[in-house]
Amino acid sequence: MPEPAKKGKRRAFDSLINALQDNDMKVRSAAAKALGIIGDERAVNPLIEALRNHNPEFCPAAAEALGRIGDRRAVGPLADALKYKNKRMPIAALESLGVLCDTKAIAPILECIREASERFRFCRKALKTLKQINPLFMVENDKLLKRSRFLFCMRCWRRPITPYVLLSKFHGKRIVFCPKCNLPFHLQGDFKHVACEIGGEGAKAYNIDMTMYVPIWNEQEKIARYADVDSIWIRSEGVSNYHLAVNAVILALTEAMEKTEIRLEKIPVYTDPGLHLPNTVVNMLKDVFQWAPR
Repeated sequence: MPEPAKKGKRRAFDSLINALQDNDMKVRSAAAKALGIIGDERAVNPLIEALRNHNPEFCPAAAEALGRIGDRRAVGPLADALKYKNKRMPIAALESLGVLCDTKAIAPILECIREASERFRFCRKALKTLKQINPLFMVENDKLLKRSRFLFCMRCWRRPITPYVLLSKFHGKRIVFCPKCNLPFHLQGDFKHVACEIGGEGAKAYNIDMTMYVPIWNEQEKIARYADVDSIWIRSEGVSNYHLAVNAVILALTEAMEKTEIRLEKIPVYTDPGLHLPNTVVNMLKDVFQWAPR
């Protein structure tokens, strides 16, 4: 391209960027649409700044332009725009997030769905966007949803959430997802009870007689992790220091359960026959859990 043409193109682009600050909202909107059609990534940051203007006439055009350009830097600002109070902006943000298809947008979309119980147009669009981002996202008709009470995420060790989403004034659906990783890939449902193990031979979760056993204590690294559990089993092998293990498990469960309705005192704890625990561990179990010694 000849040098004069390049300079003319550069001046035209700069003029559009400057027009994003124009006092006339129609001029701003027209500039945003033009920048989206051009698709130059240099316009991403100015459009993001313009998006934070919160103007109901202009922001939808900026959101649409960011979706057209396709730069992932816009995912965070577009996710923030889902909470804007005007009706057009969240819908425009969803459109662009669906085009960008970035999994980072899943969590904020789900959060907005839970808060927007009666905004059925938004919820319908949000479900469509989730399917664009992740085609495996589960909705009402999926078989797993019928067993959602017994689902368990094998990646995060959490039970799924199944919020009700309105699609119209008279119709709705439920979606199911892991509350931590926000995805359905690792959900399983061939059991009715989840038991955490402290000790034992296995390093991975396993299923016996409709009970899923998960190794909440890692003996090699001497750390415990959280899991949504129905009971806790303390095994007679695989633990060198029961006081350290039990204390770590209590801390891990307590920290995560502060945001849930589950209480430690409602979780029963069982031990293998013949296992003799130190008095300090016994007192700890009696104080925190429903201890059922055998």
